[in-house]
Amino acid sequence: MTVADILQIAAAFRLGATGEANDGLRALIDELTRLLPTWGASAQPLMPALGRILEAQERGDYSALADALEYELAPFLGG
Repeated sequence: MTVADILQIAAAFRLGATGEANDGLRALIDELTRLLPTWGASAQPLMPALGRILEAQERGDYSALADALEYELAPFLGG
């Protein structure tokens, strides 16, 4: 998954396309779950952002979720 993909997921949440956005988020989480163990300690700074992303999804706060994807996760991954 690329930074552009993450930004597209954020945009989908902002536009109210929650089905598409949730599918993308699910794929992103699956990929991160697979990759994070290989990153070791370098993944630690990412954990608070992932927590905020999951909490926002649980609350249905798609604006906060999109913000966390766009302004926290994407920059961490090089965007």
